[in-house]
Amino acid sequence: MSARPNPAPTKKADKSDGDINVGDTITYTVEGTIPNTTGYDTHPYVFTDYPGVGLTAKTDTAKVYIADENGKYNDKPLAEGVTVDPANKDVDGAADHDAKFTVAVADVKDYSNRKIKLVYQAEVDESVVGSVTNEATVSPRTAGASPNQAR
Repeated sequence: MSARPNPAPTKKADKSDGDINVGDTITYTVEGTIPNTTGYDTHPYVFTDYPGVGLTAKTDTAKVYIADENGKYNDKPLAEGVTVDPANKDVDGAADHDAKFTVAVADVKDYSNRKIKLVYQAEVDESVVGSVTNEATVSPRTAGASPNQAR
């Protein structure tokens, strides 16, 4: 049985364009909802993030959290079954989705219909021009869903 599509994620930054300067660190939170996984032996969940020009994503800061049945997150990230690619490496942003990193959770079948979030940091570098863009998607992706941007 192939995995069910996931709804498009939302993405938030702890700073907005007017508050961003070269050298600043921005914390991004990408949040999605795990679909109904009833009947699946396993169900992966993969975040793909595309840092734009002027951002350097710090993949060693990537952490994934799954909410409880009441929608509340605890302070402990998932410790097992999470793979970051590339791991422990900075990803320099680029235009047109030419730079990316993924954070995969091997199996979320026991967390049907719960919220899931990826939290990571990125640094604003000297190549920034105008706004800082940063898009994210989740897989398997809902047909026709577009990535969400945090600027």
